[in-house]
Amino acid sequence: MAALAALYPAKLQKVASFDRFGHYRLETGEQLLVWTPIYPAGPLPLIIYLHGASSRGDDIQQIFEKGPNCPPALLRAGDIAPRAVVVAPLLAAKREWCKTSREAGTTLKIIDAYFAEEARGAMAAVDRDRVYVTGPSCGGLGAYTLAARLARRGDGFSDRCPPAAAVVPVCGGGSVVFAPLLAKTPCWFWHSESDSAVPCSDTEALVAALEKLDAPVRFTKLTDEETPESPPYVAYMEHHNAWTPAYKVDSPMWAWLFAQSRGEGA
Repeated sequence: MAALAALYPAKLQKVASFDRFGHYRLETGEQLLVWTPIYPAGPLPLIIYLHGASSRGDDIQQIFEKGPNCPPALLRAGDIAPRAVVVAPLLAAKREWCKTSREAGTTLKIIDAYFAEEARGAMAAVDRDRVYVTGPSCGGLGAYTLAARLARRGDGFSDRCPPAAAVVPVCGGGSVVFAPLLAKTPCWFWHSESDSAVPCSDTEALVAALEKLDAPVRFTKLTDEETPESPPYVAYMEHHNAWTPAYKVDSPMWAWLFAQSRGEGA
């Protein structure tokens, strides 16, 4: 590992540590959080979490404060404690995760910087057959599109993110154009039927396109009664809060997620 460290100098600088989270900054200014279990005996599964639009900016704490009932906040509160590493990049203001090639390049740069550090032994070892991508709203769209872009660029590089073993897009929608890239990737979509922010029909179209490809796709369409109220800062987004049911500690999504592995063809 020492030889690797000499060949590939660190591109991440640790800013702070709190509640088992490491706060890192790239040389170019981008930021990310890394949560690691107490006893990180690996290789461990990795969850890439892409936050919603309300957390955008330059304050890493907004991932927690504007993401209640989402993985980082649940981890910090001790409500969930998976045997996995969780990586949560911070999206700059007025940006999208992967809407354009340039934005996708920035997102991949942040995630690949983490993998470069993991490859040199500076982070807990990760199981590259069990990398998962998820996020709500803007992050749900980002998760779907990022997984497609990872599938398209393929594998074979130890210092960058491999294709996802599974993806859980929550109330984000997306383009059916990317569906063929995820024809072999297990996907579980979550959306409320009366979502006023992102129409449920967007996700229904994705699910239909994947089903035509015989893809391993699941879809939980929540009724209005099953959809909790949105947080006060996005109260105008009615029936948008599909993330609370998707990520709660007893959600069936968790067991399903950790059962997926590229190596086992799950």
